Amino acid sequence: MWMFSYLLVARADPDAFAFTAGPAAGQSLQLHNAFYFSFITLSTVGYGDIIPVSNVARMLAAMEAITAT
Repeated sequence: MWMFSYLLVARADPDAFAFTAGPAAGQSLQLHNAFYFSFITLSTVGYGDIIPVSNVARMLAAMEAITAT
């Protein structure tokens, strides 16, 4: 569910997520990145290679971390 929410936000605002590391730097959120970001957020690891920068993206990430579902 969260992965699809992130994808919707990224489609509405392509700059909602920032990529800071690796070959993904500067690209938009895709299905595999959304799954990865959701899993990393859910597990509270937070590597920092994908960062939610829009208010909506940050709110969703915080809600996912709090609910852990």
